[in-house]
Amino acid sequence: MFAVKAGDLDKLGILFERHHLKMYNYFLKATYQPQTSEDLVQEVFFRLMKFRHTYRGDGLFTTWLYRVAQNVLYDHVRKKKTGTSIDDVVEQMTSEVNVQEDYELSEDVKILEKAFRRLKESDRELLTLKRYHEMKYDEIAKIKNLAVGTIKSKIHHALKNLKAIYIELSDEAKL
Repeated sequence: MFAVKAGDLDKLGILFERHHLKMYNYFLKATYQPQTSEDLVQEVFFRLMKFRHTYRGDGLFTTWLYRVAQNVLYDHVRKKKTGTSIDDVVEQMTSEVNVQEDYELSEDVKILEKAFRRLKESDRELLTLKRYHEMKYDEIAKIKNLAVGTIKSKIHHALKNLKAIYIELSDEAKL
């Protein structure tokens, strides 16, 4: 990133190759829309180029990258906001299940995915960073600009909420 900051924009391609899949998965977990996720990844790397002068390098590059991604996601949500909550929008987007995927997934995995979709957006984001991207608490704390203890507590509560929703959905499936 220091080379990109210094004006060597060819190095942005290396950063893209290293990180675009993680960014795509981050956005896919948030939006459940492949095309939108691809567009948001492009926006992240556009912003890396545009705001390269703001990179200080005083922490991990990935922490800064996810902060940019978080801002891109928030901007996307604000643009799409139409009077309904983001949770309503996500629920509506995800209610249409791909028949092939539905057939291939086990019942437990389907219930877990449905429970994950029902979480608040903030809980989904924290669990995505921790579980899917295997980030450490201190990295997430820097991205979210919160204390490490607060992040641990929020992730604990998010997992507790996920478990409660999963149990509720499992009980409904048994009926």
